[in-house]
Amino acid sequence: MDKRKLIRQRLVVWFFCFTVMGVIWSWMMVLVLVRLNLILAAAMVCYLTYVWTVGFKAAETKSWKPLLKRWKLWRHMQQYFDAKLHKTADLDPKKNYIFAMVPHGIAACSGWINFCTEATGFSDTFPGIDVRCLTLDANFRAPVIREYCLLHGLRSAGRKSMKSILNSGPGSAVMLIPGGAAESLLTAPGTMDLLLTRRKGFVKIALETGASLVPVVAFGENDLFDTHIPSKGSKSEAVMLLLKRWFSFATPLFWGTGVTGGFGLLPRNRPLNTVVGAPIEVPRYDPTQYPNHQQQQPHSAPSASAPSVSVPSVSGPSLSAGSAATLDANLAALIDEYHAKFVAAVQKLYDEHKDKYAVGRVRDLRFVK
Repeated sequence: MDKRKLIRQRLVVWFFCFTVMGVIWSWMMVLVLVRLNLILAAAMVCYLTYVWTVGFKAAETKSWKPLLKRWKLWRHMQQYFDAKLHKTADLDPKKNYIFAMVPHGIAACSGWINFCTEATGFSDTFPGIDVRCLTLDANFRAPVIREYCLLHGLRSAGRKSMKSILNSGPGSAVMLIPGGAAESLLTAPGTMDLLLTRRKGFVKIALETGASLVPVVAFGENDLFDTHIPSKGSKSEAVMLLLKRWFSFATPLFWGTGVTGGFGLLPRNRPLNTVVGAPIEVPRYDPTQYPNHQQQQPHSAPSASAPSVSVPSVSGPSLSAGSAATLDANLAALIDEYHAKFVAAVQKLYDEHKDKYAVGRVRDLRFVK
């Protein structure tokens, strides 16, 4: 590859990594600005007041158009990793979907390239599907980074945001990484250790909205950096978990390459192959099948794209003590059922493609607690 072209691609990847850390540097920028000028300080206070109150609603709806998703800059990042999006089944644009990707890796480069941009042609691969990627709320309270995220189609990973997007019309979809920041602490080349066993919140949202679950396996994501994973119970692990608790995210010690090569903190240009599996149809859960359902909190009406599921009532005490307990027990059973189906689908997707896209693996996929 031409050296200048490679450096140009690495500079784009550096820009991406810089924005990933935007929650940190954007607040440092605010501190500098407010010390420069009293008018700037007053303007920043007004802006932040808006962002932290009324303005946060933009992170929970599809009101902002993702104008930067087609930014040609991201083609350089796609070429750097030779990133590809592989479809195994068609998706009906009349239905809604939750794309759940594994693994998280250090920087979730696969998620960004394939779902937050059009660098690999998501809209051409899945016509009629309007996807929004989910991220931490902190990104929508940070100056500049808030607008950057909104213009790339990112939205809050909160329950309210997910339900709002999935109920906004046919073809609406969200993309999330169930393992979250905690899974990045397991990142190591040649491995795929997943924190999926107890991550069931997205399955509950699927049942509440009738959205289909779509498994996504990002081969190569864990190979972009070398990492040091601290041993269980060590002081290093305690520090990392403390950082995660404070900042809502954390990573292991990692290193890769530099802009001109050698040693640095940029990801290496390893191939990224993201495989999208067949959708798992999920019925919309209908609590009105229970006695005394009027006393439960109201739920939105079933959509035409997802049939409701009728769960027979179970004998027990009446009113809130009985009805709520019965409702929770049956809903929990359905969550477990569809979560098990999703886990099995991830395993199947990995097994079908590992010999093609994970040739140099150290070990096969593992589900850890």
